[in-house]
Amino acid sequence: MNKAFPADQIETMWKYLHDEPNEAAVQALLQVDSYGCEVNSVAADKTAVAQRSSVMKLQYQTYWHDPGKDVENLEWIRNFYDEMYGPEGPMPDGTMDGCFVNYPDVDLANWQDLYYKDNYARLQEVKKECDPGNVFHHQQSIELPD
Repeated sequence: MNKAFPADQIETMWKYLHDEPNEAAVQALLQVDSYGCEVNSVAADKTAVAQRSSVMKLQYQTYWHDPGKDVENLEWIRNFYDEMYGPEGPMPDGTMDGCFVNYPDVDLANWQDLYYKDNYARLQEVKKECDPGNVFHHQQSIELPD
């Protein structure tokens, strides 16, 4: 995030964490970490982490032990996240600046832009040079360029 929460997001957080908490979870939370200072002194194009103007980063979390509660927990956290940002996720809009790559989220449709912003094409070229056979891959790894 580049600045404070907008009022509608504060209302959504109150709804999901107070008014309608996740009763199926052992624990459910929104972790807010401060960001900035030296992190923001590095230019956005110097590393794979492009969010270099952020003041905080967020982690949406829910924990449970019973596999029978998978559907309830995933529905709760997906609804919370969707209500915070909409179906496209936290698109850069002056308040939000994408997503932190070390908190992978397989539900993000536009993860390339949300994680890497303008750095993605450059990272694809590195991938082409260092791993042309795509040996090192997972659901959200850097894709080889077309």
